Amino acid sequence: MAATPEKCDEYQTKTSIQLEELEGKFTDFEEFIETIIEKREEVYAAFDARKNSLIEKRNKKSSALANASSRILKGVQKKAQSFNTAVEINGYFASDLIDQ
Repeated sequence: MAATPEKCDEYQTKTSIQLEELEGKFTDFEEFIETIIEKREEVYAAFDARKNSLIEKRNKKSSALANASSRILKGVQKKAQSFNTAVEINGYFASDLIDQ
């Protein structure tokens, strides 16, 4: 369910609140409190790892898109500079499939 970094934060908060409520219910039982604290740390680590993984994946995709866009724009710029007249340039951009 935590498919985005924002959802990871949301579900981590919800889970932390639930664990805090459990701590409140078992304040008289120290062995349960210790177990709940350990589980809270595990849950925090799991959500944090998931969030970091999603952010890294998003950043890689953004970088790949930016690099591809840059290559396309450089190619268009080189092609446009190879023309001598405005009519040739307009003809190129009018017929280029990338622009459509």
